[in-house]
Amino acid sequence: MIYVVATSQVKPDQRDAFIKGAKECIATTRKEKGCLSYESHTSINDPNLFVVVERWETARTSTRMARRRT
Repeated sequence: MIYVVATSQVKPDQRDAFIKGAKECIATTRKEKGCLSYESHTSINDPNLFVVVERWETARTSTRMARRRT
């Protein structure tokens, strides 16, 4: 099992657009083969800092999805 943890610092005036895009990305990614979970969290100390935690069956499925995003 592979975990991917990523953080994104968002400008306050871009927060709503980021959340909208993140929701779309989460819904799509959760349907991907090998994706066990994909969650986005907001920092309790900074409302513009987001943490994404992905859990994949294997490194191969994680890498395949990362290539599709770029």
